[in-house]
Amino acid sequence: MIGGLNSAPMPLVTELAGGEILRVSAYLYNDVSEIERFYQALDELLAWIGPVAVGARR
Repeated sequence: MIGGLNSAPMPLVTELAGGEILRVSAYLYNDVSEIERFYQALDELLAWIGPVAVGARR
């Protein structure tokens, strides 16, 4: 469900996100609870790094 990205959009990713990106995709074999758990974990991660990430860009 989660993987890195190193492909054609890398110049744009580098410009917009400093080259760091996380690609997430769901498919037929993922169930709703897995997708909900991903969003829960993402919310927790953003709450933890959010202020640091915003401060680093200034």
